[in-house]
Amino acid sequence: MSAARNQTLTNFYRALAGRIRHARYLANMSQARWARAVYEHEQILAALAARDGPRLSLILKRHLANKLEACARAC
Repeated sequence: MSAARNQTLTNFYRALAGRIRHARYLANMSQARWARAVYEHEQILAALAARDGPRLSLILKRHLANKLEACARAC
């Protein structure tokens, strides 16, 4: 968050960090979900490195949808 250099965003994230950490833990309980999340993060990094905003947008939307689904099942 600090890399964004947005103090409002950083403060908001810090306020929610515990909840976020717990949700991430619950969402990645299965080995299959963990492997998928790692793959998704590799795709995110590749899109960032390529400076491909449209591709990054699609990957992030899919990643967050998968995270929401996993959290809903786990929580």
